Amino acid sequence: MDKQSMKEDGSNFADWEMTLKMAAQGDVKERFLVDEPPPTPASNASNAVKNAHAEFLRESGGIKNILIFAMAPAL
Repeated sequence: MDKQSMKEDGSNFADWEMTLKMAAQGDVKERFLVDEPPPTPASNASNAVKNAHAEFLRESGGIKNILIFAMAPAL
């Protein structure tokens, strides 16, 4: 399936979902769609913990934006 958008009636959702999952897996981004975000670090948390949390939020936001664009390219 190439460049297929989500149909307004949802009839192609299964194909669309499979395509997006395969794309996310290929780009090693699937975890940002299925994993729970790490808890917000405490103010006294190490920089590594704070950076890991910030990276997760940044990457998950990016992949979600790509998925929204794939669903509705006119946006």
